[in-house]
Amino acid sequence: MPQRVLTRYIRDRDAWIKNLVFPWAAGNEAVSMIAQVVDENQYGPPGAKEIVAITAPFTAGKSTLVRGWANGYYRELIGAAIQSAAQPTWRPRPGVEAVHAPVVWIDLGSASKQRTLTMQILDYFGYPISGRIPDLIVRFSHVVANHQVRLIIVDDIHLLKVDQRDSRQVLDHLKHINTVLGQQGGSLVFVGKKDNKDGLVFNDPQLAGRLQLNELHTFAADTPSQVAEWQTFLHGAEHMLLPYLPAASPGLLASTHAPRIWRRTQGFIGDTAKLLKRATIQAALDGSWTITAGHLDAQRLSFRATTREQALRGRRAPAPVEHNVEVSA
Repeated sequence: MPQRVLTRYIRDRDAWIKNLVFPWAAGNEAVSMIAQVVDENQYGPPGAKEIVAITAPFTAGKSTLVRGWANGYYRELIGAAIQSAAQPTWRPRPGVEAVHAPVVWIDLGSASKQRTLTMQILDYFGYPISGRIPDLIVRFSHVVANHQVRLIIVDDIHLLKVDQRDSRQVLDHLKHINTVLGQQGGSLVFVGKKDNKDGLVFNDPQLAGRLQLNELHTFAADTPSQVAEWQTFLHGAEHMLLPYLPAASPGLLASTHAPRIWRRTQGFIGDTAKLLKRATIQAALDGSWTITAGHLDAQRLSFRATTREQALRGRRAPAPVEHNVEVSA
């Protein structure tokens, strides 16, 4: 390519790569469970519904996974209106036009209170956020009806602690939100790290009867089956990255570099995704168009990954399993 064209191509290629979400088997099972519960809640009788909780260690990819699924669900609900540059709208009743916003994402704060949580949702839709808590709750009910809210995702749910009074009030409010959503066929999804000791969500007896839990884990590499699962994940990443690496050969990640990638990331999805994306970008910038050991070693990763990698130095990296790994396209 002429240099100007090549520069523009690399810029656009890098932007696309940074936005990729790599699939993995356990993650696919988790989003399938979310979809099943959401579907059952939509068509089941009105009232309080089952709540989905997706848990995993920090930087294990849970929020990215759920956000990716929620983006697709939003597009499904919006339909052809997604093609318009204007916000999709609908008429909840004669003479009233409202934005159609069926999916809401809330990042729970470390000091969240019942008022704060309600205000976050109201502010997102442009509703007044002043007034008494009962008034705010009534406005929230109007939000769900007026904007056809079908899914509210609450991230960092582990910040609700057993020993905090405000946390208990927030959890009780979330139960009410679940009931309000349930009247409209909507669903509530929690995302966060599971804390069996202090996590309020996972120690509440009333919630336990409605909670559908899916626990995600990092990739281990202690047994042949675990190594095979790791290679399967890397094979899926290859399927997405190799079209942008014309000098690379199949098996580059799943076989050749699998031990090195695991040693650098210890099987954490977040660190692994960053490592592979950055190495792929570097391979274009230096003109090699394939990922080398030098590319993988040169990338900066999280403090957790770097510290753990230093502790692993001298330990033999897990060897690739000698069998073919197949992943459906």
